[in-house]
Amino acid sequence: MAHYYRYIAYLLAVAFIVFGGCIREDLSDCGYLTLKFKVSDSREETNAGTDAVDSAQVYLFDSRGYVRTVEVGDISKHYTLGFEKSDEISIAAWGNLRSDSIEIPGMHRGMCRLCAILKLKKQDEYCPEPPDLFFASYRSEDTVVDTVIVTLERIVSSVTITGKHLSDSFGTDTAGCYFVIRSTTDGIDFNGEAVGSGAAYRPSAYFDAEHNLKTPVFKILPQAENEYLTIELYRGNEKLYSTHTDSEGELLRALPGEQLNIVIDFSRRNVVIRMIITPWGETWQETVM
Repeated sequence: MAHYYRYIAYLLAVAFIVFGGCIREDLSDCGYLTLKFKVSDSREETNAGTDAVDSAQVYLFDSRGYVRTVEVGDISKHYTLGFEKSDEISIAAWGNLRSDSIEIPGMHRGMCRLCAILKLKKQDEYCPEPPDLFFASYRSEDTVVDTVIVTLERIVSSVTITGKHLSDSFGTDTAGCYFVIRSTTDGIDFNGEAVGSGAAYRPSAYFDAEHNLKTPVFKILPQAENEYLTIELYRGNEKLYSTHTDSEGELLRALPGEQLNIVIDFSRRNVVIRMIITPWGETWQETVM
């Protein structure tokens, strides 16, 4: 009977190692990495108990490329990954990854990390709003058993647009007006860098009590370094206005984890464009003096 229990224990140990990503007859050749999750939400680092991230996908890579994916349904728990000693490892972790608006790459053993890209789906010519994505990365050549704090940080940006006094420049027929946000990239690689080709978003729009054309808060993927957004105003299929700078000549950029509020005033001969940056989730409202 004792032999039977030792046999069962051995099978369970082998199953654990296989689940962890290390397949060896000699288990001494396997290393372990215990992951503890934290969330950096609006520049405030919190424990994993935050409701900003409800799940995570952890992608494990070694020197030969992709190894496996671990689905983490509860980031308040610790997860242990197994890997082969004497090999460098790295992980890319995504929070709130959804396939409804994002194309998730099909992974295969040995696939290079930079070959894996999240890409926005397209509905006709426009991209849908991405999920509230968080990202974390870890690299190590140290194969000693270790515990790593995986800090998931928000990687998407958010934008609001307010168009004031449209009738002063474009007449009273403004019922069919809307804004389009154009970005130079439509994807993120597994290093958390913006990549790809152009993306166009068309957030919903409405007129408020003062007849300002407004959009709700709308999430977008980050721009590549030194790239910018272009804001366009349409009436039906007619483009009425376009800009990629504010009135001071500053490029329109939405940084990860922040909210960019753009106000365009058409009441003057020279259109006035302002950028107001606020923390994520903070309701911004213009104060009228």
